[in-house]
Amino acid sequence: MRPILMALGPAVAAFWALAAGLASAEEAARYPPAEREVYVAPHGTPEAKGTKESPVDFETAFTDGRITRPGTLVWVTGGRYEVGLLKQGKEVRGTPDKPVVFRAVPGQRATVVGSLWILCDHTWLWGLEITWPGGSGSGVEVRGGDGIHLVNNVIHDIGPTAEPAEPKYRVQGISGWNVGDGHAYYGNIIYHAEWSHGIYTQNTADHSVKRIEDNIIFENAGCGIHAYGESLPLSGFHLEGNACFATSVIPDHAARYSCGQMNILLGGKKPISNLLVKENYTWHPQPDAKRSVDIGYTANGNADIRVIGNCFTGGARALELKGVRQAVVRENVLWATREPVRVTYAPGALRPDVVFRNNWFIDNNRFDLPAWREQTGAGPSNRLVPGRDGRPGGVKAFVRVNRYNRRRVHIIAYNWDHRPAIPVDLGDALARGDAFRVVNVVDYFGKPVLEGEARGPRIVLPMRGHRHEPEFGVYVLTIESPDDAAR
Repeated sequence: MRPILMALGPAVAAFWALAAGLASAEEAARYPPAEREVYVAPHGTPEAKGTKESPVDFETAFTDGRITRPGTLVWVTGGRYEVGLLKQGKEVRGTPDKPVVFRAVPGQRATVVGSLWILCDHTWLWGLEITWPGGSGSGVEVRGGDGIHLVNNVIHDIGPTAEPAEPKYRVQGISGWNVGDGHAYYGNIIYHAEWSHGIYTQNTADHSVKRIEDNIIFENAGCGIHAYGESLPLSGFHLEGNACFATSVIPDHAARYSCGQMNILLGGKKPISNLLVKENYTWHPQPDAKRSVDIGYTANGNADIRVIGNCFTGGARALELKGVRQAVVRENVLWATREPVRVTYAPGALRPDVVFRNNWFIDNNRFDLPAWREQTGAGPSNRLVPGRDGRPGGVKAFVRVNRYNRRRVHIIAYNWDHRPAIPVDLGDALARGDAFRVVNVVDYFGKPVLEGEARGPRIVLPMRGHRHEPEFGVYVLTIESPDDAAR
């Protein structure tokens, strides 16, 4: 993914440019071709053949291994599927080269109302809308299996509207438990987990690294991304390209959550290690919010932590490292109303083992950089750059092309100047003549903010009329494909 920088004021151009070149272009993600296709539809039946003309129902495809065998691509056609709490059948499993894939037909809105429990190896959910207002289960529960992929789903309005009597009913958008290897949560849009987190996850050193990438997570009652554990040390997380913002703005709900208001919280009661936090983006509308990103939480001895090339903004504190023993923190852009960064060391930790390099702090008229350098031993490459009355200035847009669908692009826009519209250069992602549409994720299924035929790679993006605009917005640009209509 490559972020693209646009329209900066001269006073902050060099500052914002720091983050602009950090990400590198990546090849499109690929998955093995399907050996067979099965179609499901809201009017499908268990006795059907699974063809376009004779589709099965969703429950049968998700639970019956005679229908969904290794290498099956299950096309989920548009419509509404009322499934409740649905557990995957034990025989519905794939292999590394023959996964089972449940994928919404491109261009169609396939809405699953309920909670999907994944229990078996090499299962993919791709492009589904998953919601369960008033329900008692997470949108997706990953309870077992290797090779689990959750790709480009929209998961929203999960959980009871009244406060649950027991904490276990505070369900998440995605619950990713400490099970299996080769898990990837990619490109999902997650919002309004009514009493809990967007993504709640665990992982330990006996499993491979869990990848959480290019998700858009906002307005959940708890944290945006919350990796947590009490009895075992956490290990092995790769967070990259995620946009987490406006956490804990659901009225009343978040006030009852002790860890609310944090866009990202990584850590528990035991140390966390083998953690990469790279090129993520945060923003918070509440100036007194606790902190945007917390790494370490209450544990001491957190180590092998890399925080690289992120843009963390908003709240009282942008980044807090707690109980840290060894870390590299470099090339980040940080701003908060009180402290852009705070560090507490584990007992016996050596300051040279916690490296700060080339970080840029926007001046908030409160941060004492010399005192912070003395505390941490950080060198002069960490700089304080001018703000505007204690806040950032200028305009900045990041563009991230989806690895699983090159016609889908995320745009993360910081509009500190509050302009009504900003220019965005899509680079190679948008060509002259492409039919495109752009939606603001806070109204994802609503009217586009912009659509038409591209005159080239550059668009002018309106930033007014939605929550959090004009200062901040996250958008999804999609490019029309003839294949969508043909499917």
